[in-house]
Parts: sequence; C-alpha cells; structure tokens
Amino acid sequence: MLAVAGQVEKACACFEEVLLLDSYNLKACYNLGAMRLSTGDMAAAVAMFDRALAIDPHDEEIRTLRSKALTSLAGKRPLEEIQLHSHSRKEVRDCRNELAIHPGNKIAKAKLMDALALSKMPAEQGDFMADADTALGNHALIACMQKSGSSLLFEMIHHLTGWEKAFFSSAYFQNEQELDLPSILEVVKTDTVTQQHCRATEANIHIMQGLSIRPVVLVRNLADVVMSLVDYYDHGALINTFLDAEWFNLSPASKCDYIIDHVMPWYVGFYTSWRRVEAASRLDCLFVHYEEMIADKPGTLRKVANFLGLEKSIDAYDAAIAAAEGDKAKTRFNKGIVGRGAASLDNAQQARLKQLTTPFPSIDFSPIGL
Repeated sequence: MLAVAGQVEKACACFEEVLLLDSYNLKACYNLGAMRLSTGDMAAAVAMFDRALAIDPHDEEIRTLRSKALTSLAGKRPLEEIQLHSHSRKEVRDCRNELAIHPGNKIAKAKLMDALALSKMPAEQGDFMADADTALGNHALIACMQKSGSSLLFEMIHHLTGWEKAFFSSAYFQNEQELDLPSILEVVKTDTVTQQHCRATEANIHIMQGLSIRPVVLVRNLADVVMSLVDYYDHGALINTFLDAEWFNLSPASKCDYIIDHVMPWYVGFYTSWRRVEAASRLDCLFVHYEEMIADKPGTLRKVANFLGLEKSIDAYDAAIAAAEGDKAKTRFNKGIVGRGAASLDNAQQARLKQLTTPFPSIDFSPIGL
C-alpha cells in the first residue's frame, strides 16, 4: 500500500514539473486532478480541475470529476467557501505564472497576496525575490507583546549569536509594526536578530513563509502587562499612544481602565493570531513566556538556540546574559514583578480583561493569565 502511495506521489510530482514548463497543459492538469481525487485530497483536486476547465471549459468529464470532488468536500465546509478556496488556489498559480513573465506587474503581485490569504497556500521565496535561488541568512524574529521583556531577550540573542541587529518595520510609536518587505530584503542574505511588536497578519505570515523566517513569540501575563504599561506611560512613553497631557489627569484606577479598554484588545488579537498560526502549522513558531524567561534565563536562551538550530556552550549562555544585563538602557527592564497585576487590579477590572477573550472560545488564554 505504501509503495502504491509513493508511486502516486512520484507521478504527481512529474505532472507538476510538466505544469511548471507548460502551465496550459490540459492533460497534466486533468491527470493531476484525478490523482489528487484518488488520494482524497479534494481541495487540491478541485483546484486542478478548475485549472483544467480554464483551458477547456467544455470538457464534460472534467466537470463531472470536479463535481464529485466538491460533493465530497461539501460535508466539511460550505460550498461557497470551497469554491472561494478553489478559485484562490487557481489565482495563486495564475499570478505566479504572470509574474514569472512580467515580474513588475503590481496588480498581479497584489492579487497574489490576496489569493494566498484566501487559499492558505504557503508563500514562496520567488513571491518576494526575483532570484528564488538566493541563499538566505538566518533570521531570529522576536514577535512580542510590548512590555514582555523583549528588549532583554533581543539583547541576549544578539550577544549569543553575534547576528546583526535588524529592524523590519517602516516606522514605530503609534504605528502598527507590520513587517516591511524592503527593509527585510536589504538584509535577507545576512544573519539577523529582530524584535518587533507584530501580529500574525496574513501579510506578515506570507513574508515569513517566503523568506524562511521562524518567529519566537514572546508573551506575558496580561494583568502584569497592564501595570507595566502604566509605569511605562508614567515615565514618558506616551508617544506610543494617542494620549498627551490627558494621561496625567487620570486617577491610577482610570489609567488601568484606559489600558484594559483601549490597549489590551491588541494583545488579545496578538495572542490569538499566533496561536492560530501555530495550530494550523502555517509557521514553525516557538512560544516563550516572560515568566519562564525571568525564572531561568539560561534555560530559555538554550531553548531559543535549539529552535534556531544552534549549539552553544553553557559559558556562551552565561556570557550572553551578562552582556545583555550589563546595559540597562538597552534592555529597558523595569520592575518585572510576576503577579503584580492580579494584586493591583480590582475584580471588575480583571473581569473586563477576561471578557476580551470571549469572542475566541477555541483559544486557551490561560498561559497569559486569562
């Protein structure tokens, strides 16, 4: 049985190679669709039959097989979603074919990004670089909550690896720190370490998939984050908000209320986005918790190094930690007290913080205290 499955996959690979050379090869589209149908990969079968019908819209046998594949899928997903998914997979291939001929076609590039998002197909290096065979550097991207100890982790990884510090956002402060492709392409061949407050948006996912960036996702108990943000804003970091002197007119309780109501929704979205990416295996992520990092810096750094495929000595971990902790201005480490939020927020505030998670029943928020 395994031998038969292996032969089918080899045959599929051959037809895929044919389509790379001749994207309008009807026989290859038909055979590949039929094979995917036989193996039970109905979504791939529908996508290939759609491609075949784009070449010959009048082929009744292909229409029949496509209908069979759609019927098989209908019990799992709404028909409209299946058709959208199938259309998007075809759109991905069409856009890639167009960009191979006309790489400067901005409309095709935009349509490709939309189709990748809708189809959930992984992005490829060639979607972002003209030379798809360019050797890429190693990239340690810390996707982090603000006030989660990210500057400390950033400095520790930098000192451990010696990799260049890089910044992948086009702007900071109130700006949403989306990954900025031109900034990344400037250093894509170099080994880098980056710290960025970014969610797992479709655009960010595509860039990380295509350029082989594996994120380290740093999270922290949200009640503690609330109190840390109060300190941060009290010490002058209001440029990160849309507040000004209003902040200093608020009572201590009102400051916490503001952060819970207006800032914490971003944090809940951050955590949800990365957990969903992890669950769907769309990116290889490593979750690191502030609490475990503070309790065991060498162990946390070893965990990150293993994730990045690095072998380092105990002395190297100790040296990196000492170097990072030796510069308080760069790490911006404040009180960092675990459990401070639960002790400081009243019951109503803690309940309101918890309520932010109700739209996401499939996500376990207990690792961040909710």
